[in-house]
Amino acid sequence: MATLGTRTKNGIAYWVLNHSEGGRQKRPSLGRCDQLSQRDAQLRVDAKNLELKTGKRIFVHAPLFETFRTEYLEWHSKEYPDSHQRIAEILTSEHVDKAFKGVALSDSDMVKKIETWRAGRKGHVKHNTIVKEFRALSAFFNSALSRGRGIDANPCKKCKQISERRGKPPVWFTRDEAAMLYEQLHGYTWQLACNTGMRRGELLACEPSWFNLHRKELTIVSQEGDKDEDGNRTKSGHFRIVPLNPAAIAALHALMEDRQGQQYVLRRITPTSLSRAFKIDLARAGIVFDKPYGSLHSTRHTYAAHMIMGDKAKRVKGVSLRKLKDLLGHSHMSTTMIYAHLAEDHETRQALKIAV
Repeated sequence: MATLGTRTKNGIAYWVLNHSEGGRQKRPSLGRCDQLSQRDAQLRVDAKNLELKTGKRIFVHAPLFETFRTEYLEWHSKEYPDSHQRIAEILTSEHVDKAFKGVALSDSDMVKKIETWRAGRKGHVKHNTIVKEFRALSAFFNSALSRGRGIDANPCKKCKQISERRGKPPVWFTRDEAAMLYEQLHGYTWQLACNTGMRRGELLACEPSWFNLHRKELTIVSQEGDKDEDGNRTKSGHFRIVPLNPAAIAALHALMEDRQGQQYVLRRITPTSLSRAFKIDLARAGIVFDKPYGSLHSTRHTYAAHMIMGDKAKRVKGVSLRKLKDLLGHSHMSTTMIYAHLAEDHETRQALKIAV
């Protein structure tokens, strides 16, 4: 027979479920006494007694937040090594511990606790940071739900949903600016980047075997280190396929000239040195912007911008935002939406040509 009891750990009282199963005495925690009412705790004991009597599984024990967190982060570190550090920082942070430590995943007030936690973050971090933290917590509960850890729904789904706010439009190169950049010392590297949308880490890890010149395709393999703007690794599994245009193929041939048999397309250079080389070439090209600038990531923005807008001179229409999401390897459509204004401007110009 299952009975309700308590135990104290580090000065905090917890409800425990006393019962015998398989000849072994068990005392799993049901949650903190100050956060779970005695009535709710007793209902779980009653459910366990009914389960023991009928032999049918009725009661599914939900672990404490920190107990499942250990299991979840261990799995996450193996499945998503490149984004793991940031997710671990969020889920083990002081503000998360304060809100959820000692709370069972099935706590009846979990939705309220999540809303309170999120409201408490306002004024301390930016809006988009709160969105990303909330998204990490939602993924955590989704995992608990899929693993049968005693919850029948993701409590984050019952909270008021908020979306990221668009920041300043990304800075990208016009075709004339890109042409000036390509004339510099490392021009072929920037030409490859601007025509494939590869991140810095992907450029450095890029191998000749990724290129299929017969099919004119580049298979970009997900890498640890560099993340997308959303803090996640490349999606679509562990790779994405990007079509190779003539400019990208020309850059590849130039970079591999007299280097047959090499493992990597780029000569070995550290990420910091590659970014420094980009800033130097940018200055030599005379490309100046009205704000501090010099990020190598602008080559990726350039690829996205021209994919969206197409080529007016050649009468080539741009791709859709959904297709761009796949080409860039974004995890969420909200990240790709930073380029929406370019699509809207292009579509508006097209609409001006239509009359009835």
